[in-house]
Amino acid sequence: MKSSKTKTNPKSLLSTIPPLQLSLLLLGLGIIFYNLYLCATAVLHGDVGFNTDLARDFLLLEDVVKNHSMPLIGPRSGGIPGVFHGPLWLYLNLPAFVLGKGDPVIVGWFWVFLVALLTAFVGFVGYKLYGKTVGVLSAILMSAVSVGTTSSLFNPFGAVLVFPLYFYFLYHYLTQRKIWSLLLTLFCGGLLIQFQVAFGMPILLLSTLLIFYTIFKQKLFTHSTAFLVLLLPLSTYIVFDLRHNFLETKALLTYMAGKSGAVDNFTPHAMLMNRIEGFINTLATIPSPDRILTILILAFFAFLLYKAIKNKTTTQGKSTLLFFYLFFGYWIFAFIFKGVIWNYYTWPFLPLTVLMIAGGWKVLPKYIFVIGYAFVFLATWKQAHVYKDMLVNNYIAKDSGSWRFNYDLAQSVFAQKDASFGYYIFSPDQFGYSPRYAMNYLATKNPDVQVFPYQKQPITYLLISPPGGKNNSIGGEWWKVHRVNITKKPEKTISFINGFKIEKYLLSEKEKTIPADPNLIDSLIFR
Repeated sequence: MKSSKTKTNPKSLLSTIPPLQLSLLLLGLGIIFYNLYLCATAVLHGDVGFNTDLARDFLLLEDVVKNHSMPLIGPRSGGIPGVFHGPLWLYLNLPAFVLGKGDPVIVGWFWVFLVALLTAFVGFVGYKLYGKTVGVLSAILMSAVSVGTTSSLFNPFGAVLVFPLYFYFLYHYLTQRKIWSLLLTLFCGGLLIQFQVAFGMPILLLSTLLIFYTIFKQKLFTHSTAFLVLLLPLSTYIVFDLRHNFLETKALLTYMAGKSGAVDNFTPHAMLMNRIEGFINTLATIPSPDRILTILILAFFAFLLYKAIKNKTTTQGKSTLLFFYLFFGYWIFAFIFKGVIWNYYTWPFLPLTVLMIAGGWKVLPKYIFVIGYAFVFLATWKQAHVYKDMLVNNYIAKDSGSWRFNYDLAQSVFAQKDASFGYYIFSPDQFGYSPRYAMNYLATKNPDVQVFPYQKQPITYLLISPPGGKNNSIGGEWWKVHRVNITKKPEKTISFINGFKIEKYLLSEKEKTIPADPNLIDSLIFR
């Protein structure tokens, strides 16, 4: 007998969608794919952002592959001395790094995929909370606002990627009280901390208050055991602290006690202005100098809050109030921290502000929403194209924070065809991570060349960045004479349009034995 089950035909599914809605859906998908093409501008030109933080990540990935060691902590948090992000961002990028044999452009393509995944997550959450239309509108706007960041992703982006799902699972638990949604909420909360401590910790604490309120109100006391799931994403912190005499825990307690001395010259007025500016910019969504657009978006969020309070029993009302609870709560927590709240601390809010704007479809008259959404989207699109043009015309292979430039810089050294050489790198931040990784990468491509980083050899190269710091007071000439201890004139100089230069020296045996400053940063210190 033939099975009574019928196969689902994709064409029959499409035929159930009204022609107008189908046309708009296809148009939306086309815009999303075009935005992802804009996101891929750098990698299509064989480049990615490669500033100090990004180059540091590649050096860490290189260390993992070469030494087969998995780190327990990631980059330092910056705000609190002795506290670090987790290593999950490194783990997430490691497969692409290995497959690409250390090529940053291959990792850059992986970043484009992550942005596409974020777009899908935001669309999914929009669809689940508010319906198909909001799902598509959310995805379109999310893909557009991502153009300016895709070429230079670093650890906070992991929190950006996870937060839409965290928000949805938290909302689902608070409204449906299912244990599985609580487990997923807490697991994602641990991931937020892994990727961005300054965001994940306050958000998880704020959520915990709501969760325990629900547990006690509904007498779901067994649900409190779900918090044990945090041990999984936070296991790297636990193991690290056990191995290092609770180093991070002590650093956090010292900071909370006001004894760390982490903040200098940050007055109460400066802190207040930093919080106000951060609050506005986080809600404004679009990195635009257009004050009128910012005012309109802020007015929209005020209206959205009003509607949520008025209709707090609806899905729209509940989810919007949850967003504002987390948003306002975060900025209240921000006053406990005495340092600067940088924009990448609050970057994970971006998907939710996009979701709230698209959710205006449910609360505004349709003609007002269409006009407002079009205004916001076109402003975003304009900024995306401005950024794309900036990359192509001013950044790619030209800026010192560009991978292609650092590759070309290193290639200029190897093009001299020396069988053996030493080198030193000067950069105003003293790290020199970007050229250092490029030199390491080229060394693997030229195994017949002996390369001695930060060692004087008969042939020694100095890779010298333009001066930096206040009033360009940190320069390579002083560094060359007083720290590398080379005073002679170079045999050859290669200059670059952005001010970088390479100097080649032929050192005698006597000159070679004059030691450089032993305090030069010549490696990436990591745990």
